[in-house]
Amino acid sequence: MSNVRFMTTREVADALQTTTREVARRVERGDLVPVTKLPGLRGAFLFDPKVVEEQSA
Repeated sequence: MSNVRFMTTREVADALQTTTREVARRVERGDLVPVTKLPGLRGAFLFDPKVVEEQSA
């Protein structure tokens, strides 16, 4: 069984050396696509580490 680990918005911001607001802007523009959004009005985005690594290159 695979144990997949997703990244939070804060972890993505740290990896990209930017702010959480900039990560949210990239999601809004479609430049960064989360794997999922957790339930609720302010549910967190979860990201695939491979996609984030591509963004940082």
